[in-house]
Amino acid sequence: MTSRPAPAAWRAEVLALRDAHRSRSFPPALYVGIPGGLRRGVPADAGLDHGLRADLTAALLARHRLLEDHRPAVAWLCRPGLSSWHDLDAAWLPAVAQAFLEAGEEPGFVVLTRTGWYDPRTGEGRSWKRLRHRSRRPADPGP
Repeated sequence: MTSRPAPAAWRAEVLALRDAHRSRSFPPALYVGIPGGLRRGVPADAGLDHGLRADLTAALLARHRLLEDHRPAVAWLCRPGLSSWHDLDAAWLPAVAQAFLEAGEEPGFVVLTRTGWYDPRTGEGRSWKRLRHRSRRPADPGP
């Protein structure tokens, strides 16, 4: 069973992606873990075949389960471009689903870009034109 991360967790991941990659072009990567928490990743090269993508996802999931005492995991693909359907999404989604199902877990898969996130299975997501870190307001000192 997978617990669905809150949209705020995906917003934080998009911000982290923007901070890590200032350029619009960066190498795609697949991560398995908990958004905002422990995760492991691998390069998500377009040249990999389905079997290798599924094996890489299964290895990341097994590592997560070992380190996180079987806490539910989710996979996310970080890639350049827009938050809409892309060839890499089509390549990784079935491989991720296969690896999670073979491990007895419900597949969770989200795509992150510098402009937003979306779940290609449900269409749920969010995009921003000017995503910024939220500033903390100082406490009102009162009278």
